[in-house]
Amino acid sequence: MLIKLSKLEYSEWVVRKSLYWCAPEGDWILISEDGAWMISVTKPSSNFESMLHRHLNDFLLREKLDLKTGHFREAIIKTSLSAVLLQLQGKQ
Repeated sequence: MLIKLSKLEYSEWVVRKSLYWCAPEGDWILISEDGAWMISVTKPSSNFESMLHRHLNDFLLREKLDLKTGHFREAIIKTSLSAVLLQLQGKQ
């Protein structure tokens, strides 16, 4: 089985994460070509491709959400670490 995905539509992170979760469904090799990801699948289960597209959709949404909310996460982490450092300095 050979599956071709557009690099404009799917980042390497999205494709690799999706394939990782599809590992029980078949053996795959990811090949990077100009403008496309080529996925060669050997011994695929009958639902490999549908499972792959489900995971691609999931990780694509996660990637978009991370891009929109990343600055909030960074602010929360920075505030939390600052509070921990203040507590540690107060104990010394």
